[in-house]
Amino acid sequence: MKKENSTNNYLNNLFQNQRKKDELSAPSLSTIFEKAQKKHTKMKRNKWLLIGILSIAVLSIGLYTQSQKRYNTEVDYEVVKASLGYYETIMEKGKVIINDIQFDYDNAAIRPSSMPIIHRIADMLKAHPDLKLSIEGHTDSDGSTSYNLKLSEARAQAVKAALLNLSISESRLQASGFGETKPMFPNDSDGGKMKNRRVELVRK
Repeated sequence: MKKENSTNNYLNNLFQNQRKKDELSAPSLSTIFEKAQKKHTKMKRNKWLLIGILSIAVLSIGLYTQSQKRYNTEVDYEVVKASLGYYETIMEKGKVIINDIQFDYDNAAIRPSSMPIIHRIADMLKAHPDLKLSIEGHTDSDGSTSYNLKLSEARAQAVKAALLNLSISESRLQASGFGETKPMFPNDSDGGKMKNRRVELVRK
C-alpha cells in the first residue's frame, strides 16, 4: 500500500512539474496581445509607407508633365527666336544670302558643321508655316559653265532634301541652280569667289 502511494505521489509530482514547465513556456495573454499590437503597428507603418511612395510617384509624374509642357513652350519660343534674323531679312528684302552652308569639295554633300544652319532654316519655316522658299545655288567661275550649273543645282537640291528630312513640306520648297551666272563679286580673288559660292533663300 505504501509503495502504491509512493508511486502515485511520484507520478503526481511529475505531472505537476510538467504542467508548470508548460505554463512557463506558454505565452501569456499579455505577451500575445503585445505581439499582436506590434504586428498591427508594423502593418499600419507599411500602409503609410506605401501611401507615401504612391504620393511621391504621382507628384513626380505631375512635375514631369509640367516640366515637359514648359520645355515645349520654351522650345517653341526658341524656334521663333532663332528664325527671326532670316525671316525678317526675307520679309524685308525678299531673300536672305547664306555663305555658311559648306559642301564637300567638288560635291553636293552638306558638311556636318553646316547642319545647324539647316536646322535654323527649318525652325524658321516651322515658325512661319505660310512661308514658301526657292532655294537657289550659286558657284564661283572655276570650272566650266555647264559643270557649275549642274553643281549649283545639285547643292540646292541637297539643301531641299535636308529640309524635307526635318519635316518641312515639299510643297513649300523649290530648288534651282544658277551656277556662275549671277556673281555678287568679281571672281578675280579668293575672297570674291568665296562670296559667290552661296545659297540664297528667296521668298515665293
